[in-house]
Amino acid sequence: MTFRYLSGRRRWAGVSALLVCLLLFALPASAFAVTWANQCPAPGMVYHTQPGSLYVDLFGSTVNKSTAFISLDNGPNKLLTVAAKSATGHWELNEALQPDGVTWKATWVWVADNPALGSTKVALSYYPPNFGDGWHRAGISLKDQSSPANSYATSWQFEIEVPPVIGTPSPAKGSVITNAMPTLLVPVADNTYVDYCEFWVNGVYLGGGMVSAPSGTAMMPVGPLPNGLNTIFVQAFDGNGNESDKTWTFTVNAP
Repeated sequence: MTFRYLSGRRRWAGVSALLVCLLLFALPASAFAVTWANQCPAPGMVYHTQPGSLYVDLFGSTVNKSTAFISLDNGPNKLLTVAAKSATGHWELNEALQPDGVTWKATWVWVADNPALGSTKVALSYYPPNFGDGWHRAGISLKDQSSPANSYATSWQFEIEVPPVIGTPSPAKGSVITNAMPTLLVPVADNTYVDYCEFWVNGVYLGGGMVSAPSGTAMMPVGPLPNGLNTIFVQAFDGNGNESDKTWTFTVNAP
C-alpha cells in the first residue's frame, strides 16, 4: 500500500510538472515582459515647463530599432531614437517654484539606476512638439531581436500646465517718458492661448484687457500719471487659469 501511494504521488508530480511547462510555453511574450523605468515626463506628474525631450528606459531585451514607435495622445506613430547603454544612471527632470511664487525653474538631475533592474538598458527618446495644457498620454511599442520577435508596449500619462510668458513691455523698464497718459503695451504668449491680462498702476487696479490668442499684446491706456517714478504690475492668465506676473517701473517727466 505504501508503494502504491508513493507511486501515485510521483505520477501526479510528473503530470503537474508537465502541465506547468505547457502553461509556461503557452503564455504570451508579454507574460515575460521586460522592465520599463525612468519615464520622463514622470507618470502622473504635473509640469509647469515644456519638457525638452520624452524618453523611457527598457531593461532586459534587445530592440529592433525599426519597430520602436511612440504615439502621443493616441496620434500617429513616430519613430523613436534607440540607444543601447550601460545601466549606470539616467537624467530626471525636476521643477522648483522660485521665490517670487510664480516662476518655475526646470533642472536636470543625474540619478543612479537601481541595480535590480539589470546591467544593461536601452534608452528610447523622442523630441516632441510643445504640449498644450492638460493631460497627455505617451504610448510606446516595439519588438525585440529574437526570432520570432516578441512585442512589448507601455504607456503612461502626465500633465502640462505652462503659465503665459510676458515679454518686454512698453514703456520699457527704467525708461523716462514725457507723456503722462501713455498706453501700456504688454506682449504675451502661451502654449495654449492667453486669455486676458490685468493691470495695476501704483497699486491701483485699472481693469483687464482681453487677448484670447496664443500670442498677442495686451493694451491698457493709463493716466494722467504723476511726474516721477511709476510702478506697473501686470498679471497674465491663460485659458486654464495658469498665471504669470511682471512688475516694472518707469519715470514720467511731463511738461
